[in-house]
Amino acid sequence: TSNTEESTEKIETTDTEISPSLLNKNAREYILGEIAKREREAEGRWVQLDRLGSSIDSKKYGFKKLSKLFQDLKAEVEMKEKEKRPFVRRTLSSTEERKEQSLSLLTVTAQKVILEQISKSEDKDMEGWVGIGVFGSSIDYKKFGYNKLSKLFQDIAEVETEKRGKKNSSMFVRIRPQLEE
Repeated sequence: TSNTEESTEKIETTDTEISPSLLNKNAREYILGEIAKREREAEGRWVQLDRLGSSIDSKKYGFKKLSKLFQDLKAEVEMKEKEKRPFVRRTLSSTEERKEQSLSLLTVTAQKVILEQISKSEDKDMEGWVGIGVFGSSIDYKKFGYNKLSKLFQDIAEVETEKRGKKNSSMFVRIRPQLEE
């Protein structure tokens, strides 16, 4: 009886080790990347499957339909139907979700306005650093999906941040030197 139990246990272990997915890591990354590209323009990040058909060939991955391919990615994507049309979006952690929302709200125009405010600030030191408190009343960071002004500055690639003071409690920002005109 113990031999039978051991062989059953080995089969179960083997089954969990082998992924039932037909998609390898590269295929998964490509498909999720294609979804991500289109999510930026979609309401609530929901992308209609028809929009993905031109860039993702489900047959190439062994699936007759695109919807079946996405069912294979159920750990990484969500699916829904609206008005009898299938939609898909990536499943994101809450941190990724906040970042995605923030980046879409923080438009290029808004970033330029913020960079201009830093550049024109009269409170800069000799190296171009300015405390973020100066911008507290002029930049509505909550409008861009942030709960702190410091997080907004950290998400702008052209802005360098530095913590100073007791216990690094004060944040200073400047335009990255190589980008400043």
